Amino acid sequence: MSEIKTEQDVPKETRTGWALRAPFNKRLAFTALWVIGGLPIAALLGLMAASGPERTMALLHQGWDRIGQAFETRPTTRPPVYITLPDIVVNAGHGTHARHLKTRVVVKTSFENAEKVEQYQAEIMDMLIEFFRTSGGEVTQGSAGLYRLRAEMLRRINLVVGEPVVEQALIVEFLQQ
Repeated sequence: MSEIKTEQDVPKETRTGWALRAPFNKRLAFTALWVIGGLPIAALLGLMAASGPERTMALLHQGWDRIGQAFETRPTTRPPVYITLPDIVVNAGHGTHARHLKTRVVVKTSFENAEKVEQYQAEIMDMLIEFFRTSGGEVTQGSAGLYRLRAEMLRRINLVVGEPVVEQALIVEFLQQ
């Protein structure tokens, strides 16, 4: 078998000229150009005819803004921080009504305020011990007793810190004798 070296070596009936040199034919090239460039331009012209040039440009601008917003980095919110305070053991009440109270409190705060709550931990503990000693256990009486206790602890903790940085005061252990 002989090897084909030039276009003249190919028999004339099998030569098609442009098709030998290009990897695709003219119709495919025209279709690709129409899809890539022609259709978007035709759609834009149709939109301009339907809504007017000012409205079309406003719509296009909004579309680009939405695309930009989709790729923006959004700040991630950090989960809340739970700080466990040391156990509190106090003698509540006086004389025959004396009770022993042991409790463990966990405070919930934001990540940004956790350091501030830890700075005031000694003052918070002092206030809670004094609160439990002077309450004498009456705060926990009744069906809404623990609810009132949590609300009062939250109020007092935020007063000690000086601003409302603590979101919740949770009682995880409560023993009263």
